[in-house]
Amino acid sequence: NLGAMAELIIDGKTGLLFEPGNSQELASKVIWMLDNKDICIKMGKNARIEFEANNLFEAEMIGKNYDIGGWVKIESE
Repeated sequence: NLGAMAELIIDGKTGLLFEPGNSQELASKVIWMLDNKDICIKMGKNARIEFEANNLFEAEMIGKNYDIGGWVKIESE
């Protein structure tokens, strides 16, 4: 929950935010993610949709070179 991350992530929809320096909150979010894998997958999909809707040029460039979900290069230049 700091700077650009707080602007890019919609807490609970496209990711999870935590207060900087709060290791207990971070640990709690990690445990929650491990217990809620289906919701995490949905948040990842939501994040991609949100990113592509708001950053078309960048999304095209990244999509051309990488599978965003796994960061696997799919096209060489």
